[in-house]
Amino acid sequence: MTEDKAAAYTTLYTVLTTLSKVIAPYTPFMAEMMYRNLVPQFYPEAPESVHLCRFPAADESYIDHDLEQGMEDVLDVVALGRAARNAGNLKNRQPPSEMLVASNRPLDMDEELIAVALDELNVKKMTFVQDGASLVRYVLKPQLRTLGPKYGKKLKAITAFLATCDGAEVVSAVRGGGSYAVELDGETVVLLEEDLQIFTESAAGYSAAAGGGITVALDTRLSEELLDEGCERELVSKVQTMRKEAGFEVTDRIRVYFTAEGRAKRMLEKGDFAADVLAESVQEGSADGFTRTLDVNGDKVTLTLVKVM
Repeated sequence: MTEDKAAAYTTLYTVLTTLSKVIAPYTPFMAEMMYRNLVPQFYPEAPESVHLCRFPAADESYIDHDLEQGMEDVLDVVALGRAARNAGNLKNRQPPSEMLVASNRPLDMDEELIAVALDELNVKKMTFVQDGASLVRYVLKPQLRTLGPKYGKKLKAITAFLATCDGAEVVSAVRGGGSYAVELDGETVVLLEEDLQIFTESAAGYSAAAGGGITVALDTRLSEELLDEGCERELVSKVQTMRKEAGFEVTDRIRVYFTAEGRAKRMLEKGDFAADVLAESVQEGSADGFTRTLDVNGDKVTLTLVKVM
């Protein structure tokens, strides 16, 4: 067992045993069942019932504020990364080569947290850059239904201002209930988020999303190697889904037979993913087994799974 797995199992065990004690006053029978399944058989010296245990006390020394802040930053980056994926029509299993991140505040992300973000977004590399404006540009237009009643005579001046202003500055000011004031023709015009139609344009070769002072841009230029990897991941997902549909056990070993076209055929012929799906072989042809005809990134593929007895 790897160190990471051991740590994960230990954490889960601690959470479940503590939870059984916390819920004992409210759901006594469920708590007792959890506790007796988890504790007495492994720790004979422990109380035989959860109702004989002391109620858990909070230990604030376990709180890692730096880690919590780092995870908040990871969540912000991942949320924007997903938005950028959607905007660029990049499938989740297709890895881009790089993600550029710009922020107007320090991000508390060490190498481990960066690895978490990259794994969550299926991206090869993260690079921090200084200028978010070079990654995404805001295009602002007036929302006539709100600005009309307030500044009807100044709509032309407002439209001209929005066409030439610093879009990022305006958007940053109005986000989250804020406002942006500007002097137009001797009168102060106050713009709210509801007064604007906000559009974004990504830099060439990138798909970007911005929010909360952070800009994330995914490189949409895909090499043949990246396209191959995306196709292989799609095939792994299809085979794993078929295993479940066929009712195979998690540990069952299989043989995979296929007929395919295009890139999918080439990746199936290589069969490098066999170990990921517990396949003893991946070979072209047909057999009696669980069969599905699928679309894999535009390629027609017929897969047959046969359980190894």
